[in-house]
Order: sequence, then structure tokens, then C-alpha cells
Amino acid sequence: MESTETRETEKKEASGEASPAQHAGPLAGLRVLEWGEGVAAPYCAKLLADFGADVIKIEAPEKGDPSRFRGPQIDGELDPERSGSFLYLNTSKRSACLDLETEEGREAFRTLANLADIVIEDRKPGELGRLGLGYEVLSTRNPGLILTSITPFGQTGPNAQHTSEHLNLFHSGGHSSPFTMVGAGQRAPARAGGYLGEYDAGLTAAVGTLGALLGRLQNGRGEHVDCSKQEAMMCLERVTIGRFANEENPFGAGRGPGGLSKAKDGWVMLTTLEKHQWEGLVRAMGNPEWAQADWCATPQGRMEHFDEVEARKNAWGESLMREEIYHAAQGEGTPAAPVRNVAEVLEWRQPRARGFFAEIDHPRAGTLQVPTAASQFSKTPWSGRRAPLLGEHTDEVLREVEAAANAAPPRASGTEPLGARRPLEGIRIVDFTWAWAGPQGSLLLGMLGAEVIKVESQARLDHARVHSLTAGSMQGGIDESPVFNDLNLGKRSVTLNLRSEGGRDLVKQLVAKSDVVLQNMRPGVLDKLGLGYDDLCEVKPDIVMLSSSAVGATGPEGRYAGYAPTFACLSGITSISGHADEPPIALSGSVDLRVGTMSAFAVLAALHHRRRTGEGQDIDLSSTETMSAMMGHAFLDYQLSGEVPERMGNQDDRMAPHGCYPCLSDGDVGRWVSIAVANDAQWEALRSVVGDSALDADDFATEKARKANEAALDERLEAWTRTRAPQEIVEVLQAAGVSAALLQSGVTLEDDPHVAARGAYVPVTHPLLGTLRSVRPPWRMRGAKIDEPAPLLGQHNDYVLGEILGLSADEIARLKDEQSVY
Repeated sequence: MESTETRETEKKEASGEASPAQHAGPLAGLRVLEWGEGVAAPYCAKLLADFGADVIKIEAPEKGDPSRFRGPQIDGELDPERSGSFLYLNTSKRSACLDLETEEGREAFRTLANLADIVIEDRKPGELGRLGLGYEVLSTRNPGLILTSITPFGQTGPNAQHTSEHLNLFHSGGHSSPFTMVGAGQRAPARAGGYLGEYDAGLTAAVGTLGALLGRLQNGRGEHVDCSKQEAMMCLERVTIGRFANEENPFGAGRGPGGLSKAKDGWVMLTTLEKHQWEGLVRAMGNPEWAQADWCATPQGRMEHFDEVEARKNAWGESLMREEIYHAAQGEGTPAAPVRNVAEVLEWRQPRARGFFAEIDHPRAGTLQVPTAASQFSKTPWSGRRAPLLGEHTDEVLREVEAAANAAPPRASGTEPLGARRPLEGIRIVDFTWAWAGPQGSLLLGMLGAEVIKVESQARLDHARVHSLTAGSMQGGIDESPVFNDLNLGKRSVTLNLRSEGGRDLVKQLVAKSDVVLQNMRPGVLDKLGLGYDDLCEVKPDIVMLSSSAVGATGPEGRYAGYAPTFACLSGITSISGHADEPPIALSGSVDLRVGTMSAFAVLAALHHRRRTGEGQDIDLSSTETMSAMMGHAFLDYQLSGEVPERMGNQDDRMAPHGCYPCLSDGDVGRWVSIAVANDAQWEALRSVVGDSALDADDFATEKARKANEAALDERLEAWTRTRAPQEIVEVLQAAGVSAALLQSGVTLEDDPHVAARGAYVPVTHPLLGTLRSVRPPWRMRGAKIDEPAPLLGQHNDYVLGEILGLSADEIARLKDEQSVY
């Protein structure tokens, strides 16, 4: 079987020249061809480019990627070289203009694909085939090719041909109303700010792409990765929406005091999930007399007096500035975070100390502070480059095409698979992660075939085994938690007591036989136990270790704690999420899962680097920086326009109509559709379908006029949607070429025909709970699957200690007696 290095060398020789100078990175040596527009596909390719891959972005001549005209407007004009969205989403790439409607352009594309490891595209299903650029054609010439297709609803299923703007995507993936369906007469839920769902899809696709790339070394052939944006978002909301498939009353339990609190100058997130966190908040508030009452001593008591606690907490907070509350609470061990806008994040000392923002000069846009990577690699620091001008590298790329066309094609890596191994089969992960964020990362790697050994202990149970942010206190025993069982599918559980010397020695023995270590404890905890990266390198020099934490392990606030809402508030995403006339949306659990997905991507990149160089990596991932990276365009928009982005609800800065509209309801259960009109052609199609003469008025004749009269436009459109069934509206508008989609929740996704046709839920049999339905892996590709339940506590002690470590039954019994195994 050929190595990636051999294939790359042959491709360079075939082209008659070496690839362009590469900046150092864990993915150096990879060649990627991107035909993508907007956010999802370009973000997927950007992640690869920023980590060292040579990414050639194919753009239409003269027009380019439409995101070049996404804004902001500078002096009233849109400049394709000064779009914050394009400048952020296309760093480190080369731009080549090809007309793919001509045979000459298509043949150039095929030649470039012949030289590539990866092609990333976002066309409608079937369009590549129409152009003679489908996977069957490209893989015949290059059997080792990874083709990643990112589409709103996947390559198959009833909705495969549906168009979608980000508004439609976000609401159709279960994120805007995850707990229950919006009731009749209620206001439509607001989407998160920016293009979060599109970023989600790009990141998820990047994980699948690198997994398939490593799988090529296992099986000797390429892969077509089918990534549905809707299913990517479902996977990120899996803990919430998945519960409706398995529980009669998934959200019956109440929550304790916490959430957004008022401050003198805005909003602050305070989280008191654990006893010591509540006690820390009480100390930060100056130990007020009311907090000494007997009812305040228990979570149940505080819940019964919820309104009083919130009122008193807000009264205290309104006398202080956000930063005062933040540092006071964090100083007492209580996770807290001010809701920061993008301007404040840019000035915040923590990411600046960590070098998260890099200064990049652009010939047209000037000098900009650009978010880099959320993960810092010890051996390959980030060294990205500015985004390209339109067609800047066309001549350079065409010379490569010409040289390759005159040379013998590269030797194929094999036309038949060398085995049926899963992409990450043979990779072993020692998993110290707990709660939500860390386990999502190891879950995705396990879905790709890695063996995940979850290190647990009765001395300190995984938080997810005993408490649920979605359902209050634990339901059932420690092996019955719905959250734990969803985030730890397919893993092995070994109970090692890290407080004992014997337990720590067993960890080192296990690491010596493993490839990756994951952990999301407070920075410094494993180091104090003698299990930090330097310690583990002594037993496994090429180990890949990833540590994720609230704001990163370095910097002046590196020891501060946090949960998902904390990361969201600190990153800037909360400040732009929600309706303009309401408090911001306190984004929660899915934020953790985004952090876990970014962790999986970083680990896969490090494994590729190790395959190429033999080196391991120590990776420091910041959860907060992850979220800032997934709204990175907003930081550039602000610098270019001088305007701080604000909450817009479901509105868009230019598109109208662009919102959620109520339909015929069934009793108290309301149904809504999202509708987004991106151009005049779609407006004419919508106007024809609705048939309302009022829409013929000059007030709606142009994009600018529709935006100026948006309230009146929404009123007319709502009058039409209220008289029709939601599915009817979606079908008639999609048939006319207008982006429309149902608002989905955990209640409705389970029974949605398209979701069912795609097999997005899979059955998993748990030894105590029976058959459960879980959200499947977010990619369609060989070897990506879920077929085993989450482990019982310590279920695999004998396997890990006996089969992996080779200990005898007597030795295992002794370790259990001395509580090293506990």
C-alpha cells in the first residue's frame, strides 16, 4: 500500500514541478480542490488550508464566489475584494477562475482533480454528474480521491433537491426550537447570529474528510463523503432532540437558578450547576442574609424560590459592571461570563495574549485582525495567509494543468480496497473527557472506527452520569443517564483511580499502547498528577494529546472555568443571537458539541501529521475561541465597516422576505415555515405562487424596496401562510425555486419523511434501557457507524487490564482490592 507521501511525490513529478511553497502545518503536502460558495464548503476547505494543505479555490470568471458580494458595504458600494465573509472564509487558498460550463474548463477541473487528494463541492445533487465531474468519473482517473459533497439535505431523500439559505437550514436542523414545538400564537424562535449552521456543516464535513483520508491508508481507495447540513446540525443537537425518540417526558425536570443576569452595563452568564458553584456565587455576592436561609441550601429549595433568587441576583448584578461580576464570580470558582460583542472580544486580553487574532495585510482591504485557529499545536503553529484576489492564481494553476496534461498520469493507489477496515481502525484513544464537549470529540472519532477507552472512576463520576443540563437531576442509576448514553456510544469504560499511584501507573501503561489522549479537565490538573503531556511522552514519544478548556490553557484567564453558555457569551456569538427587542439567546448544549467536533478535527489533523513525520503533538484547544472562529467573518465585517454587529432575529441585512411564518395549526400545536428570497428571480417566483395583488406594488419591486418595507411585506406573506398547511407551502415554493423549509424540533424531526428516508436515527440496544434511537453519524461514508451502546461503569475493566495491558487475573484482583481500579 502506498503512503500519502509517495502519492504526493508522484503527483509533483507528474506535474513537472513541485507544489507551491507550503506554509508549515499538520496537513502540509495535501492538495485540495474546492468548488464551493458561501460558507459551508469554503469553511471546510479553509480549515484544511489554514493547517497547511494547498487549496485551489475554483471561481467563476469575473463573478467569483457570491460571498465576495456579501458585504459589508463600504461607502455605499460592495467591493468583491473587501467582503468580510470572503476574506475570512478563504484564507490560505489560491484562486483560479475556470468556466465549468465549457469543456475546456471542465477538462482543466478533471486534471486538477487527478492531482488532488481531496475535492470539496456544494453543488445540487446531480450537477457534477451533468457536467461530467461526478465521483464516478473523477475516481476512475484518481481512485484515491476523496470527494466531499456538502448540501442542505444530502445526496438522497425527498428533499435532496431543495434549496436552502442559512435561515432555512438553522430552523430545519432542530436548533431554534429543540425542546418543543412553538405553540400557536407564539412568536417564532430566532436563529443564532451569523451563519452558525453553515459553519457547523463545514466543520462537520472537515472531520469526515480527514477521516476518509486516513481511511484511504487502511483500504487503498478514495471515498465519496455525503454531508447533509441538516444532519450535521442534528448531530450537534443530538443530546436534546434525541431524547424525544426515547423518553415520554424528556424535559419534565426543572432547573436551578442560573442563566443570563442583568448587570449595570449589559448581561452576564452565571452557572451554578454544582454545589460549590452556588456557594462561590454567594461569596461573590458578599454572603447576603437571604442566601443563608434554609431553603437556599438545596437545589430543590432554590428551584422552589426561583423567582425570588433571580430577582435578588439581578438586584445585586445591576449595581455592578459586567467585568466586575465576571472576575468576582470566577475568583470564587463559579463559571461566569459577560456577554461580549465582537468589538469587545477583539480587545479582550485573553485571546490577545494567546495570539488568537493575527494581523494580516491585504492589498485591497488593508490590515485586518483575523481569527486564527481555535487549537494551538506544539509542533506546527498556525501560519495562515490572506485570502486571494479573484483569479489571482489562475495563470499559475493553468501552468500546473498544462504540465500535468503532458505527463503520465499518477500511479493509482489501488482500484480495489485492500481491506474492509474502518477509517480509524487501529487507532486507540485514552479518553479522560467528561460532561458534553470532550465526549462529543471522542464519539465522532469512535464513529469513524477508533477504539475509545473512557477512563472513569467511582471517586469522581462523569458529570453526565449524574446530572443533565436538559433534564435536571439524574434519572435512574449512573448507567441510565440519557445524556451519558448518547455521548458515549461505542466506547469502553475502565475505572482507574487517578488519586492512587497504582491507578496512575496503569494510565501510563495504557497510554504506551495508544495513539491519542483526550482530556477537558481544568488546565494543570493532569500535570499535577504526573500525567501531563511531557510525562506521557516518556512512555509514548509520538502521542497526540488534546486538552480543551474554557478559554485555553495559557493566558491571564487560563484557569477560569466554563460551560457551553459561558463559551458562547465570551466568544461574541451570544451578542448577535436572538430578536433585537429581547435579551440575547443563551446558546447552550450544542455549543459544547461544536467544541467537541473541533477537537475531533484537530486530532485527525495531528494524526495525519504523525503519519507523515512520526511526530506527536500537544494541542491546546480553547472552547471560547472555537465559537469565535465559527463567526469569524463578523470580526472582519466590524473592522471594515466600523459597525458593531447586533441581533437581527430572523432578518437579514439585505434579503426580504427573510423570516418564519405561521401556518395552519393543529389545536395548540403551531407549525411554522422559514422563507428566504435571495434575488429578484426568486421574488417573482414567490409573488406568482402567492397570487396577492398587493405584492405587485412598487413598495416591493426591488430588493432595496422590499427591505425598506419589510414589516408590510411580512404581514402580507403571513396572511397567505396562515391559510395553508406547512408541507404544502414548502413543496409549492421549492418547486418554484424559492428557499423554504419547515421549522423542526425534537418532536417533529423523529417523524419527518426526509429524515426517515435518510435513516438519520439508528437503533442501539442498551443492556439496561433496551433499544434506543440515536442520531447517526453526520456523514454517509464507508465505515462510519454506530452499533454499540454506551458502556456501563467499569464494564470493560477486564478487557482493558487483561487483553490490552496483559495483566493476570490475580494482578487485576489485587489492583481492585487496593482501589487502584475503582
